[in-house]
Amino acid sequence: LAKEPRYIEAHPQLKFAAQSKKLDEMQKNADAGDIKSILAIAKAYLTGEGRNIDTTKALAWFQKGIQKSDSTAVEETANIY
Repeated sequence: LAKEPRYIEAHPQLKFAAQSKKLDEMQKNADAGDIKSILAIAKAYLTGEGRNIDTTKALAWFQKGIQKSDSTAVEETANIY
């Protein structure tokens, strides 16, 4: 995700909210099959950046990437296991 302005960086709750909003916008692209958006959402669930950490949801998004034959999705899934 893009770097936030300094005031947002300084406040974790604002940073989380800003990242969450960007991911909400990416959700539409991910639902349409955009691989970059799919990976961004999966990584957000994995790292807790803009989403609450949820490994199950991360794996589900990585699986969508795998279905599109994306090697990064395969590698990230393997790293989880």
